[in-house]
Amino acid sequence: MGAAAGSGPALVDLEAAERARLIDEIRALEDLKSAVAAAQARATAAFDASSRRSQARAGLKADQLGRGIGSQIGLARRESPRRGTQLLGLARILTTEMPHTLNALSQGVISEYRATILVRETACLSLPDRQCVDEQIAGNLAELEQLGDAKLIARIKALSYGLDPHSVVNRAAKAVSERYVSCRPAPDTMTYLTGLLPVTQGVGVYAALSREADQVCRMPWCGAPIRHYDHIRPFREGGLTRAENIQGLCVACNQAKEAPGWDSVVTGGVEAPESSEVPATPGTPAAPPLPPLPSIPSIPSIPERSRPTSSTGGGTLC
Repeated sequence: MGAAAGSGPALVDLEAAERARLIDEIRALEDLKSAVAAAQARATAAFDASSRRSQARAGLKADQLGRGIGSQIGLARRESPRRGTQLLGLARILTTEMPHTLNALSQGVISEYRATILVRETACLSLPDRQCVDEQIAGNLAELEQLGDAKLIARIKALSYGLDPHSVVNRAAKAVSERYVSCRPAPDTMTYLTGLLPVTQGVGVYAALSREADQVCRMPWCGAPIRHYDHIRPFREGGLTRAENIQGLCVACNQAKEAPGWDSVVTGGVEAPESSEVPATPGTPAAPPLPPLPSIPSIPSIPERSRPTSSTGGGTLC
């Protein structure tokens, strides 16, 4: 009887009401977080101004004013000195150059992260143009509230390009000069290899790494290093020199495949072949399919007169 009462309509209604209360509480707390972030920005800017006045009275030179303030902000917010300096810069811009963004943050319409997006994406503009973007985007709270991160960035970029296309182009050129590659340790004797690269270079590096990931002969149970890039369907039978018709084999398996009674077919579809399946010779059990190949870019067709017809060395198309 207790179980029946506990699962009745009254309990269902009670749980529904509790869920509604909780979701409203989550939203209210999110609005509060934004308002607190705006209050922190104002307090940070005030602390910065007061500290600079104090440093000036102490006799610090003009180019040394502000030293150490970012580190103090970082300590107060349990962040690194670098992050504290970033938050200090954000506070300065919000309180002196982008009042509409600060107001939207205060009212809980945007988060601190989206306020950062508005500041970051307008950094290349002059002060009047930045304030124009601030007014047009953050001044319309109803529209701003509907913008996600990607749409917000796109909207800012469109307005920025319309106001000052040269600054946007110069920003892209400057970004290329700041490209870098870093390597840092990861758990379990691994590493994180990170690169900030122009799109063409980034795609090229990714493609090269993807090709390098597939270094073992595709013949089942072989495991030898790849020495030949082989046509799955032979060129002499109309096979094309394209990525979906190429597999990596060792020398012995490539030569064995040319013996009478051997054949290769693609399994998993032409666009994304999963393995090369070699039908067994009489008396030998069939091989199971191999794991999927990593994604590799298409290999352009080679003119017929340039296509080799046999395997003669490492990396040869045959």
